[in-house]
Amino acid sequence: MSQVQPSFFESAFLLSFAQERMWFLYRLDAADPSYHLTMALRCTGPLDRDGLLWALHEVVRRHEVLRTIFGEQDGLPYQKINEAFVLDLELVHLRQAELPDFLASEARKPFDLERSPGIRAALIHFSDRNHVLQITLHHIISDGWSLGIMVRDTASFYEEFTRGALSALPPLKIQYRHFALEERTAERQSEMEIHLQYWRKQLADMPAGYLPSDRFPPAIPTHAGSKLRIQLRAELLSKMQEIGRQEGLTLFMVLLAGLLLVLQRWMAQDDLAIGTAAANRERAELEQLVGFFINTLALRVDISGNPNVRELLHRVRLVCLGAYAHQDVPF
Repeated sequence: MSQVQPSFFESAFLLSFAQERMWFLYRLDAADPSYHLTMALRCTGPLDRDGLLWALHEVVRRHEVLRTIFGEQDGLPYQKINEAFVLDLELVHLRQAELPDFLASEARKPFDLERSPGIRAALIHFSDRNHVLQITLHHIISDGWSLGIMVRDTASFYEEFTRGALSALPPLKIQYRHFALEERTAERQSEMEIHLQYWRKQLADMPAGYLPSDRFPPAIPTHAGSKLRIQLRAELLSKMQEIGRQEGLTLFMVLLAGLLLVLQRWMAQDDLAIGTAAANRERAELEQLVGFFINTLALRVDISGNPNVRELLHRVRLVCLGAYAHQDVPF
């Protein structure tokens, strides 16, 4: 690989490890909307559109990653802050019945990350007292946690504009690019190697697992999915929480143990791994920052030997604690 001159990175910065994997997927298929995050906020009552636009501009100004573009120099991906970027708030007049199709269409529109930051916004107008604000972000600059930050910051700046009250938001201590650069330091690389040793051992010789299905998967993946919501009885939930307290487990760990037993039955397999998301914001200054931090952890649990409930919970607890202790390694 050709060496990039240091002067180049005076205005451009290396990607975080998480961004590198997202950039790889983007280059494979820039039109794939699988890694678009979108939210729609219902606004009822009088709306000051100028105030909303100002608030969004302030949010973009506050978080550098929201005005960042991406590219490659001699095969090395980089990110660069586009200081001239101004977010446009498209005003769209719709009937209520047209809203779902419009939201879905906006969420699927591709981003051109090499020319413009991975954010767009639209204000859907139904009446003077009924609007929906849609914001769509590319995953390379955001995650689910970031959506909550976007809502909070936008609301705070909107209140500042419309009521003249000073924003209660404290100044950010770092920007996302600082986080990305910290990952490249010698100290962090040394820590990363320790984490990698854990995962090499934890995932060595892991067998493939297949759930029985009533149909063949499509030749071309569709990424289509669904959610099934179930309501647990209050007494059942209380019992699970009590078991967790007695054995030193979170409710998540207790539910994971139950899921493993179900999978063992369906897959006839004792060595199982389940993927789960981790926020990966271990430091306080990262909690207020828009950016792509989320990571995927592979929770591999051995449930052979017909363990009793207490033994299974103990195994799940050890696996979860180990995985979260070594969560910095990007999946």
